[in-house]
Amino acid sequence: MVILIHGDNSLRSRVALRNYIKKLRAGDFIVEEHDTQAIDYGFVEEYIQASSLFASNEKKALVLSDFFVSKKAKEYNDIIEGVFDSKTRVVVLYDRVNTQKNAAFHLFERGVVIDCSSLPRREAVQWLYDAIPHQERLSHTIIQNVFDRCGGDMWLAYNELHKIDTYCFPEQATADVVESSVDSQLENTVFKTIDALFGKKRGVAFRELRQHQANGVSALLVLGAIERHIRIVELIREQVHKGVTNSSALSATIKVPPFVVRKSLPFVQQYSAQKGIALYERLATLDEKIKRGLIDPYFACELMFFAVVVD
Repeated sequence: MVILIHGDNSLRSRVALRNYIKKLRAGDFIVEEHDTQAIDYGFVEEYIQASSLFASNEKKALVLSDFFVSKKAKEYNDIIEGVFDSKTRVVVLYDRVNTQKNAAFHLFERGVVIDCSSLPRREAVQWLYDAIPHQERLSHTIIQNVFDRCGGDMWLAYNELHKIDTYCFPEQATADVVESSVDSQLENTVFKTIDALFGKKRGVAFRELRQHQANGVSALLVLGAIERHIRIVELIREQVHKGVTNSSALSATIKVPPFVVRKSLPFVQQYSAQKGIALYERLATLDEKIKRGLIDPYFACELMFFAVVVD
């Protein structure tokens, strides 16, 4: 049988996971997939032992997704010695360095290790093209341009494409919009400003906004980051109401990084659904006025900041 360890919750590793599962099924494997956090050591041990009783076990595949996110690596280190037999093949998909890997060195010793951190550019761009719902507004060329400007970071490119699509609606995105709104070097700085804003650190948020303006940072970048944050919080709220509270499960469902989910979860309690709707409506109104040339973009940012911090 094959045990497929999906190590990290990232777009790159999920693409690799999808492709490997397709490969297994094409080889007539019966694939059973589980979120590692939702099962325990005993389940895996019993599954493998039961599979070893049948001659057909070479055509069975157990997929353990988000393995290193689950922090159960030490437990599974033991199972290598106790249960695996000569017919068991271990495949480990991982994306980035993770301390949990040190606790699971036997998995790497016994396994076929596939490093997903360098997903081919063509495959990454195609994944983004398939994943973005409004392809009529975001051409393959635009997606490739955004991907390159984001330094090959698929999470960042995915979020930037959503931001561009929101801004350009209902028109098609252009190279000029990409040029003015996508700057990967500024992303961390701008998102720190947004964290301060939604964390009610008013002085810090407004001081950084003025600094962005003095540095010539596009106001569209700031407004796009606000839109993204509101959208993520509301997507999380919707899933929490459905009973999904695990950060890894939320990340996989709404397709944002786990650390973003963990940072955004407190805002679900801090801001009501009504507040979220009101902020989104305010942002849409300001966006329309900017496009019509009725308001200065940075003045629109200030008005949006006031809308966030005022209860």
